Amino acid sequence: MFAEFLMIVVGGLKFGAIYALAAVGIVVIHKATRTVNFAHGAFVLAGAWAAYGVVQVLGYGYWPAYLLAPLAAGLLAAIVELAILRPIRQADSFAVITSTIFIGIGLSELYRLIQNTEMMGLPNPVSGPPLFFFDAIITREQIWVVGGAIIGGLIGLAIFGYAKHGRGMRAMAANPRGAALCGIPPIG
Repeated sequence: MFAEFLMIVVGGLKFGAIYALAAVGIVVIHKATRTVNFAHGAFVLAGAWAAYGVVQVLGYGYWPAYLLAPLAAGLLAAIVELAILRPIRQADSFAVITSTIFIGIGLSELYRLIQNTEMMGLPNPVSGPPLFFFDAIITREQIWVVGGAIIGGLIGLAIFGYAKHGRGMRAMAANPRGAALCGIPPIG
């Protein structure tokens, strides 16, 4: 009974870590733009699709995917922001939010049509047998995902809490006029 409970908790931690990283991204975007970006899930999907391309299609492995997939998803998000959302921001916020909904649907459907499948699989990033803890089976992938999410969160904390550029972004998000008066240039 305890082993089953422990496996459910560890599995929940794995999926919770993934959702937490996505939620942090939504919060950062909202703080920076004052807009709820409903296309955020499509950009997460773009990162997953890029990782699939690097690992499965190109055969480079996971370490290049850890570097290239976030860059690809960030580049796509920047293009959408500059080409579509920024010109609309002069209108009302409802138009921007509605646009993010349609952008998210459009990008998700584009991926689905190109790939012609609902699910794509990748090999396990961590090889080796599972670990046993009180008869509970804990996979190395679960530890890898939770550890990676914690490291990613700590990197975000370091950037936004201590780095000059990150603190400037926080100041600009909190009070654009006050930050500009303190010499922090607005982005864009």
